[in-house]
Amino acid sequence: MGTRLSRNAYICLAAAIAAFVLQPATRTSAQNTKAKIRAGWIQSCTKASDGIVEGCRLIRRVRLKSGPSRGKHVSIQIRLFKNEKSYIRIQLPAAVDLQSGVSLAVMDGTSSLSTLAYRSRLDQCNWAGCFAKLPLDDELLAALKTNKKIQIGFADSDDKKMSVEFSLRHFARAYQALEIALK
Repeated sequence: MGTRLSRNAYICLAAAIAAFVLQPATRTSAQNTKAKIRAGWIQSCTKASDGIVEGCRLIRRVRLKSGPSRGKHVSIQIRLFKNEKSYIRIQLPAAVDLQSGVSLAVMDGTSSLSTLAYRSRLDQCNWAGCFAKLPLDDELLAALKTNKKIQIGFADSDDKKMSVEFSLRHFARAYQALEIALK
């Protein structure tokens, strides 16, 4: 019995090596603070080696209950930085229709109409899913702080329209805690 690997094993090994080599470089001087969870919002910050907070993020995840991506997560991340522009990063499962992109609607909770709506293309896909990035401008931030929910819309790989809702309950308080951490 030899140690000969099948062609598929070599392909998997090559893909794993490529994923490791091509992963984004991380600064060795930065460290993550312990994540805190407040009313469904995961809060974490990154500190430089001198202990100064460089950036923070709020994360909320929802598990899909139907479609080809059943059991996978959709997440929304609000990323704040001390010296860079803040943004929203939306993560979808890999099995999505790239042409459809993603939509984000901020809802007041009393009707099905959005108070503010955005549309974006998917910027990047990898083994973890597909990602879209939206700038976090003052109008969007104010809407997130004062409304009840966010609705993320996309199409799955079968071109079926899907939407996921995230509660904005306690968002303003969680965001304020990150602003304080960045000062």
